[in-house]
Amino acid sequence: MSYFYGFKMPEGKNVQIAVSTIYGIGKSSSEKLCRRLGVSKNLKFFELSEDQISKLLKMVEQHKLPIASSLKKLKALGTKRDLAIKSYKGSRKKHGLPARGQRTRTNGRTARKRF
Repeated sequence: MSYFYGFKMPEGKNVQIAVSTIYGIGKSSSEKLCRRLGVSKNLKFFELSEDQISKLLKMVEQHKLPIASSLKKLKALGTKRDLAIKSYKGSRKKHGLPARGQRTRTNGRTARKRF
């Protein structure tokens, strides 16, 4: 059982899918990492050697991708900034409403906060 950045890696999944379970790494980033590592997409994660796993971790650090807690902090800072500058998006976020122009008359119930 392997843990990367606090995320449990699914052992029986393909390497590309297992790497994309880390918060902040999507399908395209995981595909690039696997290609640079020289690993087949069909290879299961538990079949990786310790050397390949360490190379994978080094590559993630070299790409300087915002991962897990640092990405969550960046998102929170963006929301705080929107609230601080009193933008339209910030006011919508404050009231728990959709901020990107979605209709709220009939189908915004899931976005609205209940008090």
